[in-house]
Amino acid sequence: MMMSRHIYAVFGVVASAAAIALASGLSAQGAVSSGWRVVFTHHYGAPSNNSLYTAVAATSTHDAWALGVDNWVNAYSGAPVAEHWNGTSWHSATLPAGLTSTVMAASATSASDVWAVTRFGGDILHFDGTTWSVARHLSGTEELTGVTAFSASNMWVFGGGGFTTGFGTWHLRGHTWTHVTGDGGGIESASALSPSDIWAIGSIKSPEDAIVHYNGTAWQHMTAPVLSGLGFQQVLAEPGDDVWATATPIGNGSQWLLLHFSNGQWTSVSLPFRTTGFGYLAPDGQGGFWLESHAGTAPWVWHRSAAGQWSRVAASPGEMALVPGTTSLFGASGVAATTGSNAAVWAFGPIGWTRGG
Repeated sequence: MMMSRHIYAVFGVVASAAAIALASGLSAQGAVSSGWRVVFTHHYGAPSNNSLYTAVAATSTHDAWALGVDNWVNAYSGAPVAEHWNGTSWHSATLPAGLTSTVMAASATSASDVWAVTRFGGDILHFDGTTWSVARHLSGTEELTGVTAFSASNMWVFGGGGFTTGFGTWHLRGHTWTHVTGDGGGIESASALSPSDIWAIGSIKSPEDAIVHYNGTAWQHMTAPVLSGLGFQQVLAEPGDDVWATATPIGNGSQWLLLHFSNGQWTSVSLPFRTTGFGYLAPDGQGGFWLESHAGTAPWVWHRSAAGQWSRVAASPGEMALVPGTTSLFGASGVAATTGSNAAVWAFGPIGWTRGG
């Protein structure tokens, strides 16, 4: 079975480690800068380990999480790790004992309501402001790929297949977990505007071959000529009927597309720069977005303003999370080390600076 495009985005971060090592020099040069730079690094375990942060969530300028794994080389092993930003510095947090695999995704509604999922461990984790615990364990060797939370009693967990069989989609309402089937059953990851307006990468006939939308009652497969025959990687929903998605034609991973939904219609957007692969999408807090890209081994982050103006900067922040109410973002990634790699937190805006360990 093909590797999930979401997973490819994560592990492509360290695949271009030599280029990222150059970009990591921004951490020393940009300590007071508001541009993209590395603000924290840490190596876990043996010197040869490839430490990596793969998930990030933020609720304010003084509360954010970076989570990942001590060594990502073997997808089924490794120990999950977590770091917490308290507005001044990053501190290691204790996760429940016995967890395996990497933390694949995280979502936070407040400082006392943070959710995360392990990729192959089948564990759905919850932080209540004091302690991390296992909220639910799914038995098996399938994968979990995403989580979207609205409150401690209304959240979604996604396990879209790709690298292997996924756990499927689970919805927590109150104290009841429901296993969702149909168009919403094979979701990889989602971008939500509200509990009744969620856009996601889904699987209808094959992994990640569809964009689906939740209207508060049911999931619906979105169809349009421009979407036909594509495999999707990332989706971003912005307010005002404004949705973006990245994709490749199924069977042709060398061609990359940027798609836009507006006024009820999907269109393909001309790319401003050459790319050999897209990574993560994130809002910029002003109606525009950031898009991680690679051109060969060179990592870039593209920016599109709300007015449609494009620019780019050499950086590789990995998965990005907007700090609510600001234009600042955190990123979860990795940087090359003498041997292996170090997990790294990136930041954009006047946040997050502290020396790494």
